[in-house]
Amino acid sequence: HEASETLPDADIIIHPRVPEGHYPFGELAGVGVAFKLAHALLGDVPEELFEYVAVGTIADLVPLVGENRYLVKRGLKSLKASANPWVHALCQISGATQKEINEETVGFYFGPRLNAIGRLGDAMPGVEFLLSEDVETATIFAKQLNEKNQERKAIVDEITKQAIEQIESNEQMKQALVHVIAGEGWNAGVVGIVASRLVEKYYRPTIVLAIDREKGIAKGSGRSIEGFHLFAELSKNREILPHFGGHPMAAGMSLPKENLQLLRRQLNENCTLTDDDMVEKISIDIAMPIQYISEAFINELKVLEPFGNGN
Repeated sequence: HEASETLPDADIIIHPRVPEGHYPFGELAGVGVAFKLAHALLGDVPEELFEYVAVGTIADLVPLVGENRYLVKRGLKSLKASANPWVHALCQISGATQKEINEETVGFYFGPRLNAIGRLGDAMPGVEFLLSEDVETATIFAKQLNEKNQERKAIVDEITKQAIEQIESNEQMKQALVHVIAGEGWNAGVVGIVASRLVEKYYRPTIVLAIDREKGIAKGSGRSIEGFHLFAELSKNREILPHFGGHPMAAGMSLPKENLQLLRRQLNENCTLTDDDMVEKISIDIAMPIQYISEAFINELKVLEPFGNGN
């Protein structure tokens, strides 16, 4: 996450961009920062942690360039040969082949299952799963993760359906440049996924919030598009947003529910997106004649792996 203008009153702050320019690579995921801290404390590279760093870095959708690419490359290599029971159990439950684990396996099979348990409740079973010392225990936890992931999918589908109905039934909301959608009884742990789905459908910066009537707060997540720095835009609304954090493309936040309409209005009034910004663009580096595509070429392309965000 981006560091705010005002830093916390802490004895120690460990952040790749604080102070600015002090560390040569500012794109580390939280798991990458934890890995570097472990390295510093141990005085040696903790090779046994590479596989965890790979999973966290891919799942966190940070750019797979520079140091992140190196960490993921090393981690994927470790995962393919890992004797850790959780790797075996996760492959089994998701239908993956351990020797063929790549960034897609982690992003689409491992990440969602590890994420689901914490999104729907206590994340501790996920931690215990990663610390399993035998295959039997790991398999029990893997099944639990899998069930939670199925439950998470159903909840996301239902909230997405309700959110789309909310947008389509309100002309003003439909025409808005920034979508701010909220609902009572929604699960705050999965609304970020819903926001991603709505960005795919409407290609608008989107914030989805779960309203807790008893506490009087709205809590949720936002996802953005190119050209709309979500963290910077939220920073302009600090007076009505007591808690928020994130980066240009994603953020989490909570606010008093009575501030919802004001946040929606201010984000839209200050929005400088143009019609051109609202059209999703696909970057094509080069047009390549079909005769160039050979088995040898495809094998050469693999040198550039792992692919993903930014690469």
